[in-house]
Amino acid sequence: QAESGALTSPMQTGASGSDTYIYTNTDYTGSASFTFNIQQAGQYKMEAKINSNNDAGQNSFYVGLDNESAQGNNTFSYSLPLVNVFTWDDVNRVGNGTALPDFDPMTWNLTQGQHSFTFYGRETNTWLDQIILKRVVTDTIPPAAPSGVTVN
Repeated sequence: QAESGALTSPMQTGASGSDTYIYTNTDYTGSASFTFNIQQAGQYKMEAKINSNNDAGQNSFYVGLDNESAQGNNTFSYSLPLVNVFTWDDVNRVGNGTALPDFDPMTWNLTQGQHSFTFYGRETNTWLDQIILKRVVTDTIPPAAPSGVTVN
């Protein structure tokens, strides 16, 4: 749950129906940090349950790994879909010189042990309800050729 993170003002909690979430009420201020214990080193992605209130001016956070500051750096912004209900979405990263995500989903190579992610306030009233960190697993066995097909 997002409200279980370490919040720095003006990041605060709010509620809508059965959902409790966090948000900032001032652009470019406040943060919420979350600590994860990684059991197995590898590539990870994050999913977030968010609500942008269907407003393009309320649809992004900055994200930093292991206490790195992402404040003021658009290459680390997480742009949310324009929705007016809580929706799960992969955390992405906007690339250089574009408003659209170049890295969707954003992935991180994490070593075994403790890591932290920080969501920094970027736009007011962008609601964050939950986050989940998932290991990206890739197939190492190539798929079998269909029957009747010869592979040279």
